[in-house]
Amino acid sequence: MKELSFEKSLFLYFNGKHSPFFDWLMSMASNQFISIPFYLIFIFILVRTLKYLNTSYIVTNTILVLSCISLMIVVSRLVLPTVFEHLVSRIKPCYDSEVSSLMHLVGGKSGHHYGFYTFRACAAFAISTFLFLIFDESFKWVKILLLSWAVFVAYSRIYLGAHYPADVIVSVLSGALLGYLIYRMYFYIKDSVLVI
Repeated sequence: MKELSFEKSLFLYFNGKHSPFFDWLMSMASNQFISIPFYLIFIFILVRTLKYLNTSYIVTNTILVLSCISLMIVVSRLVLPTVFEHLVSRIKPCYDSEVSSLMHLVGGKSGHHYGFYTFRACAAFAISTFLFLIFDESFKWVKILLLSWAVFVAYSRIYLGAHYPADVIVSVLSGALLGYLIYRMYFYIKDSVLVI
């Protein structure tokens, strides 16, 4: 038998640490609709911190934050997959003959044979990075929760057998960069255009 590459061995190590409870938990973490209430709670906390400011500021800032998050989702869901698809054509682990018989697959095979980029990891890191940067230092617990959630979602992609570690790392870095760029845009609009 051919020796596996370091990345495939690493994938099998992280993918092999499983139990029925974690199968369920990681499936929930990778469910993109589970993230919606999670992030809405953080947006609510953000809005509540603005409660002592005038009403128009709260409304305008909330709309701006939600618009930025929507933009991140559109870019991470529609733009980046196309970019990565043209740059890297990599078979998913569940279709890779070297590891498919050795891995623990949760939820069945993906419909797409190829997929270097992972939308869920990218979006989780984009939104978490964006909100992390908006909250000030008095909300350290919120920042820790945001980053922990993003790491949890990213790890779930390997655990479930959907992506290799390098796929997830590149998607995480893309998401963090996207979150940072949108954060910069948010502050430019907030301070220079809207002056709120």
